[in-house]
Amino acid sequence: MKRKERTDAQKLDDMRAALLRIETLTGELDHDEFLANTTVQEAAAFRIMALGDAAGDVSRRTQNANPSINWRRVSSFRNNPAHEYYDFKPENLWKFIQDVLPHLESKLRKVRPAPESTS
Repeated sequence: MKRKERTDAQKLDDMRAALLRIETLTGELDHDEFLANTTVQEAAAFRIMALGDAAGDVSRRTQNANPSINWRRVSSFRNNPAHEYYDFKPENLWKFIQDVLPHLESKLRKVRPAPESTS
């Protein structure tokens, strides 16, 4: 199935799966352990890119129905590891994981796709 053919429900599931994987990768690590582990950093960055892609692909209808999520911030943060690889800052990744993702996870549990338009 092509990326654009996926439903909002599937994209939201993709986001939840990415968050779960990031939690699995980083949940047992403290700040210093994370900064010392480039393998975990790179794996977490990959999952954040997947998370951001999925968030950016969720329809405006569903995004507008769920304004408690900062869709733009989640989708645009993926650009940090994807496009600014030459200036990758693990500290920024850590802060995003610690400050943004826990709140996103709790909000995503409540999100349901908006109904399809009938036009």
